[in-house]
Amino acid sequence: MAKARKTAPDQPRAKRPVESVRADKFVSGYANYVEVQKTPWDFRLTFGEILTADREKLTVSEFASIVMSPQHAKSLLPLLIQQLAAYENEYGPIPVPGAGRGGKVTVTPGTGTLSVTGEAAALKTPPTRPD
Repeated sequence: MAKARKTAPDQPRAKRPVESVRADKFVSGYANYVEVQKTPWDFRLTFGEILTADREKLTVSEFASIVMSPQHAKSLLPLLIQQLAAYENEYGPIPVPGAGRGGKVTVTPGTGTLSVTGEAAALKTPPTRPD
């Protein structure tokens, strides 16, 4: 009986086609709100759409929660940075309202660096909510 060969985690896998099949519970939606929570074992991204916002309260309709390992979350970050850099290269800088006066969020192509200046750089992480 032949043994399955394992690829060492630090060695890149050969490119191979990916066949995507949608699950019965597949969800697609527009999100203008995301909440990120972490534990020692995973990251949870909860997506939603802001329904109302005023000085007193923010009302969000949450529609999906994705849980992933810390390794997967860390692997996702460079992909997002790469796509943001490509977007800004093609369409121009993305304004970020939370950056405040004189602030901006900059993605440096090729380096995988994300920098935040202005008021947004001083923002604190909101407390996590209990599950």
